[in-house]
Amino acid sequence: SNFFALTGNIQGFAASNHGFSGGVLFNLSINNFFLLFQHGINKFFAHGTFQYGAVIGNIASVFTLVTGVTIFFFLRKKWQQELVLVILCILIPGVSYFYLLIFLLIPLVEYIASEDSNIYITILFALVCSIFTIADKFSYCIVMASLFLFSAYLCVRAIKNIRTGGEKL
Repeated sequence: SNFFALTGNIQGFAASNHGFSGGVLFNLSINNFFLLFQHGINKFFAHGTFQYGAVIGNIASVFTLVTGVTIFFFLRKKWQQELVLVILCILIPGVSYFYLLIFLLIPLVEYIASEDSNIYITILFALVCSIFTIADKFSYCIVMASLFLFSAYLCVRAIKNIRTGGEKL
């Protein structure tokens, strides 16, 4: 019964903290990524004339949500499904700071328990989890790159599962 109140409160909080504030490089949302992109373009090239960061961010958020929900159903391993949901929880809300990375422990524990051994996935988990101890401008780049690489891996895995009809790869 409180789902809609919760959703409204989250949207209100996100709207009140939208844009450039003191912690802009610590906000991991897709919207913030494109606002940072807009800021960089305006600072170095467009001199304040490029104002489409928020629009591109909204489009990218919807695309990410639809893609994430779609590939969820084509992933066969529990840790991969959990990772998709966690990535969506981090990237979609307008306000998404480093503390949300703690949710990555859920798929990490499942990944370890599954006895999968993929060196690249292990390195990505290690990179992202090492950020728990530090948070600076460099950390933002590491986290966003890791989340992008995780997402790309999961998309490729889902496509392979679709092609093979869900057979174990």
